Amino acid sequence: GAGGSAAINGGYFLRPHVTDLVDWPGPWPVFAAAAYDAVDGGDDGGGLLHVSAPSDEELGDLPRAFEQYWLSRGQLAAGGAWPVVGVNRVRSNRVRGRRFTGAHVLAMAGGPPVQGGLTVQRLVQRDGRIVGVDCGDRQLAAGTVILAAGTLGTAELLRRSGIGESHVTVHEHAELLVRFTPRRPLSARALLQSVLHTADGLEVRCYGDDFGRFIDGEPLRGVPIGVADLAEPVAGSFGPDGLDLGEPTAESLERLHSAAGRVVEMLGGEEFAELVEPGSIEIDPVIGMNQHALGSLPLGEALDPFGGVPGVAGLHVVDASVLPPHLRSGPHASVAMVAWALG
Repeated sequence: GAGGSAAINGGYFLRPHVTDLVDWPGPWPVFAAAAYDAVDGGDDGGGLLHVSAPSDEELGDLPRAFEQYWLSRGQLAAGGAWPVVGVNRVRSNRVRGRRFTGAHVLAMAGGPPVQGGLTVQRLVQRDGRIVGVDCGDRQLAAGTVILAAGTLGTAELLRRSGIGESHVTVHEHAELLVRFTPRRPLSARALLQSVLHTADGLEVRCYGDDFGRFIDGEPLRGVPIGVADLAEPVAGSFGPDGLDLGEPTAESLERLHSAAGRVVEMLGGEEFAELVEPGSIEIDPVIGMNQHALGSLPLGEALDPFGGVPGVAGLHVVDASVLPPHLRSGPHASVAMVAWALG
């Protein structure tokens, strides 16, 4: 869909930590800060994608208790655009309560309309240059092709077109959920408004209510608090035989379960006494994934520092494929930043 994951994600728009940029190739460690400012407005918010954090008045019941709990125990609170080890309000790309995506930006730019209903089969090459795309019943010519099919779609199109490796490494963020039954209906204006970033690279996510509430569905399995490992993403593989997401390492599993224990302790605190049904807290038996697939074609490695494919003219990649995998936030803000910078 036009707008990419911004059209379907949870409205999460957090930068990585500033130190995560140190090892980016070429000029990126310096250039990225200005590029983030362009898309999210910096400390004041705004920017190309109209980014803002929820106000105190907008906080739901759970994130309000969550912040009270951690701040009263000495955790720092982020004061600007860059996340900190501590409590971070989750900034979102939104206008008057509705998400604002790359599709809106394209529409406002006044360029040609997005053409939907086509399935790209492969890239068309001529004399070592990409000159368009093959859509089965037609070919579309282009002086330059910007490939933004997502981490898996991009890898598949390159494989079909005989470019790059047949198998690529795909990185994912493992997440362990702690669930509970609420004692009463919860106020929740958004899925995710506040998170805790830990010194060992975990993100503790205070989801606002049962996931089912946010998709006009029935309650699922209780209200979740997530613990995701952003410091050590799972390394899987993708190729002709399909996708293998891989498994978290033993060290990652230990950190996830240790943090889940701290979440259980948190939910038993006085801040949550009126929100959590006693005896209902459970840790999920299965580790899940975030659908954050990234890093299959990292800048400066599989690609040049500006998203070009070595040895193939007329082709650039601009999606989560190009991100270095060790970013201590979800990938959406960084995808938008790279798209702006390379556009």
